[in-house]
Amino acid sequence: MLHLVRVLSLIGSGISFYLLTMSLSGAVDSIAGCGNASGCSEVLGSRWSQIFGIPVSSLSLLTYCLTLVASFGRSKFALVTSAIILVCAAIWFTGLQLFVIEGFCPWCMAIHLVGMATASGIFLHSRPLEKRMLATATAVSMLPFVFFVFGQVFGPTPDTHLVSEIKITFPPEDTSVPIHCRGEGQKVDYDGKQFCVDSLPHIGPSDAPYVLVEYYDYCCKACAVMEGELVELQDKHPGKFAIILLPVPMNRMCNEHLPSNIADHGYACEYAKLALAAWRAKPEVFPQVHERLFRRPIIHHSVIKKDIEAILDPVKLDPYLEDPWIDELLAANADDFQLLIEETVKMPKIRIKGNQVLSGVVDDTQEFLKLIEDSVAPGT
Repeated sequence: MLHLVRVLSLIGSGISFYLLTMSLSGAVDSIAGCGNASGCSEVLGSRWSQIFGIPVSSLSLLTYCLTLVASFGRSKFALVTSAIILVCAAIWFTGLQLFVIEGFCPWCMAIHLVGMATASGIFLHSRPLEKRMLATATAVSMLPFVFFVFGQVFGPTPDTHLVSEIKITFPPEDTSVPIHCRGEGQKVDYDGKQFCVDSLPHIGPSDAPYVLVEYYDYCCKACAVMEGELVELQDKHPGKFAIILLPVPMNRMCNEHLPSNIADHGYACEYAKLALAAWRAKPEVFPQVHERLFRRPIIHHSVIKKDIEAILDPVKLDPYLEDPWIDELLAANADDFQLLIEETVKMPKIRIKGNQVLSGVVDDTQEFLKLIEDSVAPGT
């Protein structure tokens, strides 16, 4: 049985080391087997992935290594203590994924399954268990575990976003007017890049005094969270903010710039094209379409198309899906996004003012509101 415990400890150590390297590199979106809008980035990019700035995968690696070392010793107490810690960790993190994050990371769940199997092997090897020894091992294992939980709940919350000042040199334009600034009405300038609010999909009044530009993917969970925060911003400051919405599908079918280490998001291209077709067909109901596309779960694009046509009634989408403007805009959005990912590939990205770019989601809505208010209109 000890041989099995050692093998499982090595497997747990290997998975923990892999997740630790991916977390430290910031490449949680590129983890093998985590494509198609899986929960990997939501779990490994959440506040629960760290404690006091330390990735929890490093503590998982340490626990498995100590369990492996203990398996070569003669102390039944050390092995049983490790087993109890592994069981408690599995229960804690599975509960977080199920009830708090509402997303599952397959690799994280693999670690916890290995942990439960390792603990089972240890308990079987250690039979019969003396009640006094078991009680002492439980008390000893609870001390670090309770400290860990307390630190995660009440300790400092790690940032899940980044505000950067990015200096971009845009490539020379040809003689035609760039698609982002075609049309009449209010134009806004972001460090040399112009956007025409009226001609681009947006929510909020086109003549609003403050304009934000969001790059996002309908199949990105973080983007769906940001959508709620932007609604809060507009509710708090009615008529003050317009949000230009530029979809950047994380899928190679319509985004040639997608980094090689990023997995395709299923239906991302179809969702983006449906949104832009709806904007061209009936701009006045676009906010409803935009909100519908962000609802979960993500479903087949043919089904969501029917829902959108119900909103557009009696307009049908097929003629508008053939509009070459859609592909041109998606390509231009992807070109822009490629210039904005020097600091991080996190989505969504919001151009706030000048060369200031917000990447990722601010974990607290009130903090997000203050960040935007202080950036665009101090004292608002």
